[in-house]
This record gives sequence, structure tokens and C-alpha cells, in this order.
Amino acid sequence: NSKGKVGREGIGIEEALIDADSGISLGKLNEFLKGQNLKEVIGISPNASTLGGALFLDPVLQSLTTKVTVWEDGEVRDIEVLELDRKKHIILGLILKVKAREG
Repeated sequence: NSKGKVGREGIGIEEALIDADSGISLGKLNEFLKGQNLKEVIGISPNASTLGGALFLDPVLQSLTTKVTVWEDGEVRDIEVLELDRKKHIILGLILKVKAREG
């Protein structure tokens, strides 16, 4: 899902929703984002961190996350990032809203 503009250079994406598994490293995500001409996630987490681990602690990653898929009490469900609880949720995946890189 993306929103964009048409300019002299053709179709440009302003932002995109990225569906990512929790086990993907921040470094791999950033490689993908860079290749798609989208802004990389630069927060407090090292590139080796998994998205599922970093999401509990990284405010930048949290601010870009629109939905989290978690396992809770034997059920898979979608929650908002603010509902995330380290004691009762295992993160399976997340949806990030990222913007296009400038220039």
C-alpha cells in the first residue's frame, strides 16, 4: 500500500507500508528500504537487532510501526504498538510506515 505523486521523473512514492517478520534484522530492513529509495530506520538499536527485539525498546521503530502481530495465550492477533507488553506478547511481525528518501 503506497501513496505517491507523479512528477517529471515519473511516479514517485511518498510513503509505503512495509510488512516485516519479527526475525528480520534492522540491517536487512535498512538494506531493503535503501534499495526501494525509502528512509532507513535510524534509532537506538544496532543493525544486528531483530525487529521483534528492537520494537520493545526503540522509540524510532515504535513511532514508525502501525500494527504489530503478536502471539498471546495461544492466539495470533494484531495490536497497536502502545498495547505491546513484553510479559505477555511474542512479536511475530509488524507493519511499518516509512517515507521516501529526500532528493
